[in-house]
Amino acid sequence: ETRFSLADYARYYWAEAAHEAGRFSQASEALGGFTSQFPTSTLRWAAVELLAKSLLQAGQPDRALQSLLGEAQVRRRPELSVLLAQAYRDGGNPEEAVRIFQEVYYAYPLSSQAATAREAMAQLRTELGARFLEPPEEIRTARADILAGNSRSQEALDEYTSLLESRQASQLASRWRIGRARCLIRLRQTGPAIELLTTGISATPEVDPERLGLLVEAYFRNSDPAAAE
Repeated sequence: ETRFSLADYARYYWAEAAHEAGRFSQASEALGGFTSQFPTSTLRWAAVELLAKSLLQAGQPDRALQSLLGEAQVRRRPELSVLLAQAYRDGGNPEEAVRIFQEVYYAYPLSSQAATAREAMAQLRTELGARFLEPPEEIRTARADILAGNSRSQEALDEYTSLLESRQASQLASRWRIGRARCLIRLRQTGPAIELLTTGISATPEVDPERLGLLVEAYFRNSDPAAAE
């Protein structure tokens, strides 16, 4: 085998064709040992994903779980994390599945897998009832911050608002209000933003510099530069 061998491509695309044809066991057999045989292949992560999908489709969640846990970067890749959560769920560990679906939804809100995770969490919330553990406010805050930092202002505003409605006494409440104000400014809702920044946020050394900076921006956007002085 030379450095220019296309054996990894041949193996992967054969497995992909088998998977598409519903021959999930054959697909998983073809991909067994792929990452150890072709550790530098450009198809490495696609093969890991396809192997897990094939094993889940073949009704072998324990093997899917084993294959995914053997890869150190799985939790850094939402497409693989979703499959890991599905393997836990299908393998009879819905609580762990919830935790990983939450990681995907809150830590990777820009990924296409976030919607899949949201739907799965809704189903598991119904199934588990009181055993369903809600995510900590820190991870929810991270989601809102990521959305806000990527110009998804309305979605971020909704998340900050939801946090404030459910946990008004939180130590992070001022941070959420600052986040709301920033989103309102980005959405050209300067009036509500000014009201929030002047009456809705307590002046503290931790938040006041950012609050005042946003207030100046809001006044300028509201065509009232004199008020910003």
